[in-house]
Amino acid sequence: MKYAGFWIVLLLLLTDLNQSFAQGDLMIYPRRLVFGSSQRSMDVTLANSGTDSSTYALSWKNYRMTSSGQFTEITEPDSGQYLADEILRFFPREVTLAPGESQKVKVQRISNRQLPEGEYRSHLEFRSAKPMDATTPSASEEQDQIQTQLNMHLAITIPVIMEIGSITAQVELKNVTWIASDSKSLQLRFDIHRSGKKSSYGDFTLTHRSADGKMTQVGLVKGVAVYAPIKKRSYSVPVTIPAGVTINEGELILEYISQTKRKEILASLVVPLK
Repeated sequence: MKYAGFWIVLLLLLTDLNQSFAQGDLMIYPRRLVFGSSQRSMDVTLANSGTDSSTYALSWKNYRMTSSGQFTEITEPDSGQYLADEILRFFPREVTLAPGESQKVKVQRISNRQLPEGEYRSHLEFRSAKPMDATTPSASEEQDQIQTQLNMHLAITIPVIMEIGSITAQVELKNVTWIASDSKSLQLRFDIHRSGKKSSYGDFTLTHRSADGKMTQVGLVKGVAVYAPIKKRSYSVPVTIPAGVTINEGELILEYISQTKRKEILASLVVPLK
């Protein structure tokens, strides 16, 4: 038997997910850190939900978001983009967790110099030291069969943000269109327009209001970000129509709601009906 080996890094950028996150045997809470101007340190909790010990190496990564919501790694920031890895540190740099064990990672501000007002963002990566093995046999049934050995290293990143000054973001929702790939799959597509020095982050809700005023939620996506300095991101919300709701009658309301305690409505739009 012959083997062809490949090394793959499975990278997960935690942006449009719930507040805590689990991938494989690693659980992370919270999935994003936001420092205020006067805040000195914050903690991230890692937990091993598996049956084997696991080791993770920690490092900073820097990414830019594209208008489609994808991420590309950068070495030099774009105009108006500030990186947090120069003003923050973390420890420890490697974590080994026994089954069922958890540990805190501390992220701390190290720079006391006066900084320009704005949002400083980098991503903290947790990379598994142990590969996840997967063997894929070829279609050949001969004795001298070749198999592909995939050694995938799990890497999870969370955004770490430092806000300097009283920065704000303004958001508008525009260019709404309906997308129906088949009779059972319906999505509402739109553009999120962001301005200001701060990223936007929140949940999307789509609510149907009938002619008699009954409110029914027909769409929900949690934890959607538009990271500065980009001005626009295209996004889609899947639509689920419950029994008894006539989607083309009444009114549809799309809202972008912050995850802060105040649940501020960042933007809203009455959607044209199909």
